Amino acid sequence: MPDTILISPTGYAHVSDECMHLTKEYVKAPRWGMIPNPPPGLWDSLSGSNPARATEGNTERVAVKRCTFCDTTLMPT
Repeated sequence: MPDTILISPTGYAHVSDECMHLTKEYVKAPRWGMIPNPPPGLWDSLSGSNPARATEGNTERVAVKRCTFCDTTLMPT
């Protein structure tokens, strides 16, 4: 379960500190939105039919798809 879900300007959800192609300098409001302490199951259910709106940063950002790298990182081993 991610501590924070990051939402890009393109609607992708990323996981804070897990996504290797993002840097902290790049991920900042007002371009990005964040969902700190997301409810259980939000990451797994996130999709176009179950979007998630940012609660911090740019609260206009809505995630409609998950970053595949982050998704792979969160898969149980």
